[in-house]
Amino acid sequence: MISIRSKLLIILWALITVLILATGYWNYLSIRAHLFDQINTQITPEVLSALIDNIMLAQIAPLMCLWIILLILTGFSIRWSLKPLEKISEDIALRHPDYLAPLNEDEAPLEIKPMVLQLNHLFTRLSEAQIREKRFTADASHELRTPLAAAKIQAEVALVTDDAQKRQQAIEKSILGIERSAHLIQQLAILAQLKPQQALNDVTTVQLEPLAAEVIAELIPNAISKDIDIELHADVQGTPLCVPGNFAYLRVMMRNIIDNAISYSHPHEIISVQISREPDYILFRVEDHGPGIPTEEQERVFERFFRGTGHVSAGSGLGLAIVDQIVTLHKASIQLRKPQDGKEGLCFDVMFATTPTPKSRHGA
Repeated sequence: MISIRSKLLIILWALITVLILATGYWNYLSIRAHLFDQINTQITPEVLSALIDNIMLAQIAPLMCLWIILLILTGFSIRWSLKPLEKISEDIALRHPDYLAPLNEDEAPLEIKPMVLQLNHLFTRLSEAQIREKRFTADASHELRTPLAAAKIQAEVALVTDDAQKRQQAIEKSILGIERSAHLIQQLAILAQLKPQQALNDVTTVQLEPLAAEVIAELIPNAISKDIDIELHADVQGTPLCVPGNFAYLRVMMRNIIDNAISYSHPHEIISVQISREPDYILFRVEDHGPGIPTEEQERVFERFFRGTGHVSAGSGLGLAIVDQIVTLHKASIQLRKPQDGKEGLCFDVMFATTPTPKSRHGA
């Protein structure tokens, strides 16, 4: 592979050589024509040619010196011009994965400054992603350590106690801790698969009503344990309510939203799941009558492991983070607000746009 410097040197040296040769040949023709006109015609052509050759030989030496000087100057000029590029290349080569500081844009030549700017933008995004992943790993480690430690303690209690009732309670609590850890690991695995910066894969036409009915059927035992009813309302009007998307991801999204509503709803309440066709979007709405989410926390509930103030559920804090990423992948939008009946609770709307008009991500 020929370097840029070598290519430039070859081109410039070839141009200089051609220029010098052309100049010498032009001088030769000019001198020959001038001498033929000025010198006595009694001189034979052979003598005249010899005279011209002597004159041209006297000019070749300066031309050759000029050619060598130009070649040397050209080589040094190109080397000096490419020094900043070499310095930037060395700076990148010496970097390690954890060093993502921006390159010095002031030293970059004008021709490659756009490339340096884009590299700096890339380093910034990588640094932010690295910080998020480190924080996520630390949070996940902490969240997993707590239920596993509790399960271990309860198992040890069950081993040493002679009381059958205490042993049974300790085993049950240990099982609950293990189930919580398994749920957290499952949520972490789902979250690791979701990459909003990439295109959605396995896209099919998904009918929302039967999918919602299937998810509700799975969660009915959880609702019954709290004496909660779940109602499904679908405004089909003869046409299935469909959206293009990933069936598995949409199923996880619905399950997390409805399960979240069950976890936080007060006993003896009704959770309403509504699917309808609006002028510009298809709406998936889940309305519960729990404590709701304070306005100042509505943006933060989509952060990983954020559980808000005064939470009473034993969740992992990842459910709504997963919902947010799935919604982003489907180019939909989320809106949190008070229930329509004015009671305490939360109305969780997911809007799948049917027109190219963009919508805000969250709303009050």
